[in-house]
Amino acid sequence: MSKQRRYCFDAAAIKEPAVGYGPDGTGRRRGNSTSFRGGGAYTHDRVKNNSATVERESHGLTPNESGKRNRRSVWTIATRPYKGAHFATFPEELVRPCILAGSRPGDTVLDPFAGSGTTGAVAAQEGRNFIGIEINPDYCEIIWQRLDACCRKGAAT
Repeated sequence: MSKQRRYCFDAAAIKEPAVGYGPDGTGRRRGNSTSFRGGGAYTHDRVKNNSATVERESHGLTPNESGKRNRRSVWTIATRPYKGAHFATFPEELVRPCILAGSRPGDTVLDPFAGSGTTGAVAAQEGRNFIGIEINPDYCEIIWQRLDACCRKGAAT
Protein backbone atom coordinates (compact mmCIF):
# COMPACT_ATOMS: atom_id res chain seq x y z
CA MET A 1 0.00 0.00 0.00
CA SER A 2 1.17 3.48 -0.70
CA LYS A 3 -0.25 6.89 0.05
CA GLN A 4 1.60 8.41 -2.86
CA ARG A 5 0.62 8.46 -6.48
CA ARG A 6 4.18 7.52 -7.39
CA TYR A 7 5.31 4.39 -5.61
CA CYS A 8 8.15 1.90 -5.81
CA PHE A 9 7.88 -1.32 -7.78
CA ASP A 10 11.25 -2.81 -8.65
CA ALA A 11 10.52 -5.70 -11.03
CA ALA A 12 14.24 -6.16 -11.75
CA ALA A 13 14.90 -6.98 -8.08
CA ILE A 14 12.70 -10.08 -8.22
CA LYS A 15 13.54 -11.50 -11.64
CA GLU A 16 14.12 -15.23 -11.71
CA PRO A 17 16.32 -17.45 -13.90
CA ALA A 18 14.93 -17.98 -17.38
CA VAL A 19 13.99 -21.52 -18.34
CA GLY A 20 16.35 -23.15 -20.80
CA TYR A 21 19.56 -21.48 -19.66
CA GLY A 22 22.45 -23.64 -18.59
CA PRO A 23 24.80 -22.72 -15.73
CA ASP A 24 27.31 -21.43 -18.30
CA GLY A 25 24.73 -19.04 -19.85
CA THR A 26 24.07 -21.15 -22.92
CA GLY A 27 20.67 -22.24 -24.07
CA ARG A 28 17.52 -20.84 -25.59
CA ARG A 29 17.58 -17.05 -25.81
CA ARG A 30 14.01 -16.42 -26.95
CA GLY A 31 10.54 -17.13 -25.71
CA ASN A 32 8.43 -19.91 -27.14
CA SER A 33 8.02 -18.26 -30.53
CA THR A 34 7.08 -21.49 -32.28
CA SER A 35 3.95 -21.87 -30.22
CA PHE A 36 2.90 -18.20 -30.31
CA ARG A 37 3.66 -16.27 -33.53
CA GLY A 38 5.60 -18.80 -35.54
CA GLY A 39 2.92 -21.47 -35.72
CA GLY A 40 2.79 -24.78 -33.95
CA ALA A 41 0.57 -25.41 -30.95
CA TYR A 42 -1.86 -22.51 -31.43
CA THR A 43 -1.95 -22.12 -35.20
CA HIS A 44 -1.05 -25.60 -36.46
CA ASP A 45 1.70 -24.14 -38.69
CA ARG A 46 -0.68 -21.86 -40.63
CA VAL A 47 1.12 -18.68 -39.55
CA LYS A 48 4.72 -19.67 -40.23
CA ASN A 49 4.69 -18.08 -43.66
CA ASN A 50 2.91 -14.94 -42.43
CA SER A 51 5.02 -14.30 -39.32
CA ALA A 52 7.62 -12.35 -41.30
CA THR A 53 5.01 -9.76 -42.30
CA VAL A 54 4.04 -8.87 -38.75
CA GLU A 55 5.14 -5.25 -38.38
CA ARG A 56 5.13 -5.00 -34.62
CA GLU A 57 7.53 -6.90 -32.42
CA SER A 58 5.85 -10.14 -31.42
CA HIS A 59 5.77 -11.54 -27.91
CA GLY A 60 8.52 -14.08 -27.41
CA LEU A 61 10.72 -12.99 -30.30
CA THR A 62 12.93 -10.54 -28.41
CA PRO A 63 16.29 -12.11 -27.59
CA ASN A 64 16.86 -12.55 -23.87
CA GLU A 65 20.54 -11.95 -23.19
CA SER A 66 20.21 -11.58 -19.42
CA GLY A 67 19.23 -15.15 -18.54
CA LYS A 68 16.46 -13.73 -16.31
CA ARG A 69 12.70 -13.45 -16.73
CA ASN A 70 9.93 -11.61 -14.91
CA ARG A 71 8.61 -13.42 -11.85
CA ARG A 72 5.54 -15.49 -12.66
CA SER A 73 2.14 -15.48 -10.96
CA VAL A 74 2.65 -18.82 -9.22
CA TRP A 75 5.65 -19.12 -6.90
CA THR A 76 7.05 -22.45 -5.76
CA ILE A 77 8.57 -21.95 -2.32
CA ALA A 78 9.61 -24.79 -0.05
CA THR A 79 8.44 -24.75 3.55
CA ARG A 80 11.01 -24.17 6.28
CA PRO A 81 10.86 -25.30 9.89
CA TYR A 82 10.89 -22.70 12.64
CA LYS A 83 11.85 -23.60 16.21
CA GLY A 84 9.85 -20.81 17.82
CA ALA A 85 6.51 -21.27 19.58
CA HIS A 86 4.44 -19.71 16.78
CA PHE A 87 2.18 -22.12 14.90
CA ALA A 88 1.71 -20.22 11.62
CA THR A 89 5.13 -19.17 10.41
CA PHE A 90 5.92 -18.84 6.73
CA PRO A 91 9.29 -19.13 4.98
CA GLU A 92 11.41 -16.01 4.55
CA GLU A 93 11.57 -16.62 0.80
CA LEU A 94 7.81 -16.02 0.60
CA VAL A 95 8.05 -12.44 1.85
CA ARG A 96 11.48 -11.52 0.38
CA PRO A 97 10.23 -10.84 -3.19
CA CYS A 98 7.44 -8.65 -1.84
CA ILE A 99 9.87 -6.56 0.19
CA LEU A 100 12.41 -6.30 -2.62
CA ALA A 101 9.82 -5.32 -5.23
CA GLY A 102 7.83 -2.92 -3.07
CA SER A 103 10.51 -0.97 -1.22
CA ARG A 104 14.00 0.47 -1.46
CA PRO A 105 16.81 0.12 1.09
CA GLY A 106 16.06 2.48 3.97
CA ASP A 107 12.27 2.37 3.43
CA THR A 108 9.95 1.18 6.19
CA VAL A 109 8.03 -2.11 5.93
CA LEU A 110 4.79 -2.46 7.93
CA ASP A 111 3.44 -5.83 9.06
CA PRO A 112 0.12 -5.38 10.89
CA PHE A 113 0.05 -9.05 11.96
CA ALA A 114 3.70 -9.59 12.84
CA GLY A 115 3.30 -13.10 14.29
CA SER A 116 6.78 -14.60 14.59
CA GLY A 117 8.53 -11.66 12.92
CA THR A 118 9.41 -13.25 9.59
CA THR A 119 8.67 -10.03 7.70
CA GLY A 120 10.75 -8.02 10.17
CA ALA A 121 13.68 -10.41 9.88
CA VAL A 122 13.67 -10.22 6.08
CA ALA A 123 13.24 -6.44 6.16
CA ALA A 124 16.31 -6.16 8.40
CA GLN A 125 18.30 -8.53 6.16
CA GLU A 126 17.42 -6.41 3.11
CA GLY A 127 18.29 -3.06 4.76
CA ARG A 128 14.73 -1.89 5.42
CA ASN A 129 13.22 -0.50 8.62
CA PHE A 130 10.39 -2.48 10.18
CA ILE A 131 7.24 -1.70 12.09
CA GLY A 132 5.39 -4.74 13.39
CA ILE A 133 2.03 -4.84 15.12
CA GLU A 134 1.17 -7.88 17.22
CA ILE A 135 -1.56 -8.25 19.83
CA ASN A 136 -0.17 -11.35 21.55
CA PRO A 137 2.63 -10.42 24.01
CA ASP A 138 4.09 -13.94 23.79
CA TYR A 139 4.62 -13.47 20.05
CA CYS A 140 6.18 -10.05 20.69
CA GLU A 141 8.91 -11.79 22.66
CA ILE A 142 9.50 -14.19 19.73
CA ILE A 143 9.77 -11.21 17.38
CA TRP A 144 12.34 -9.48 19.61
CA GLN A 145 14.43 -12.64 19.81
CA ARG A 146 14.28 -13.12 16.05
CA LEU A 147 15.24 -9.52 15.28
CA ASP A 148 18.02 -9.69 17.85
CA ALA A 149 19.38 -12.79 16.10
CA CYS A 150 19.31 -10.87 12.78
CA CYS A 151 21.29 -8.04 14.33
CA ARG A 152 23.91 -10.46 15.65
CA LYS A 153 24.27 -11.92 12.15
CA GLY A 154 24.98 -8.44 10.78
CA ALA A 155 21.66 -7.32 9.29
CA ALA A 156 20.92 -3.61 9.48
CA THR A 157 17.95 -2.66 11.65
